[in-house]
Amino acid sequence: MAPHTVHVVGSINDDLRLTVVEHAAPGQTITATGARRELGGKGANQAVAARRAGAVVRFVGAVGTDPAGDELVAALEAEGIDTSGVARIEHELTGRAIVSVDSSGENLITVVPGANGAIDADAVRASFEEVREGDIVVLQLEVPFEITAAAARAGQERGALVVLNSAPSDPRVLTIVDDLDLLVVNGSELADLLEAEAQGAAGHDADPQSAAGHGPDPQVAAAQADTAARADPRDTAVPDDPRAAAAALADRLGVRLLCTFGGDGSMLVGEGHPVEQPAHRVEVVDTTAAGDTFIGYIVASLADDDLWSDALETASRAAAVAVGREGAARSVPTRAEVDALD
Repeated sequence: MAPHTVHVVGSINDDLRLTVVEHAAPGQTITATGARRELGGKGANQAVAARRAGAVVRFVGAVGTDPAGDELVAALEAEGIDTSGVARIEHELTGRAIVSVDSSGENLITVVPGANGAIDADAVRASFEEVREGDIVVLQLEVPFEITAAAARAGQERGALVVLNSAPSDPRVLTIVDDLDLLVVNGSELADLLEAEAQGAAGHDADPQSAAGHGPDPQVAAAQADTAARADPRDTAVPDDPRAAAAALADRLGVRLLCTFGGDGSMLVGEGHPVEQPAHRVEVVDTTAAGDTFIGYIVASLADDDLWSDALETASRAAAVAVGREGAARSVPTRAEVDALD
């Protein structure tokens, strides 16, 4: 049986990567020791990772009609990724990101959404005519939330397995958990969801002002009300043990939850016994696309119907290779490189 197709809906950016000794402090001017333009954006990174892991991949997103858009689409196509779902948005620049990486490998990222913020929900839903039962739909939060929500619903309606990486963190994720098969978070994103849930259970607003400044965001309020109804208020305080917190949250939300904890490994909860995977110890050069590499390899394994334990092991090895390299999409290893890791 042929592997299922991975459909990645998300951002694609023209990254400017700056290498620095230390990140600038407020009001400080520093000199970068290097600079490079490259393919980036969480959606594009995850698509490249899934493809290099061996999956059949289709990317759904948007670029501008500028030269940068042409270059990024060509870069995806060079990877063997289907770009038929990429829209060209007039009067919008292709998304940009400035990535500053210090000597310890830690990064600071500033994103200008550009065309990523102008994706049309109807166009995304129409593109899902290509999605077949058993395919994988991969989402993140670098495009407007309504696009992510529409794609999650459309994926469920088409019989796909829907995976959401809750990054950047957004409490509105709690409003769409019923459309998700797998929710992926890191430690800080897990803490944010627990806090939003706790505030909902306490009757407070997680986001007291809407973007217009006229009161609570109705989607956030709905998320809080829903999770408050599911949760026992005695359980909503963030505990000292993040693994126990993740297991309890997965149970309350009724979703499989995959948590990544950097050097402390990863854990899948919400279906049977937890599956844990220690991190592979390597020298860190750049963490920019480590999480995206991990997710891309996970969904490629799901597309091949691999066991969860095997998927986590392979994804952990891939992330270990990625953090030993500079860059975003270009740091993602091939499957052969992952298999060769000691």
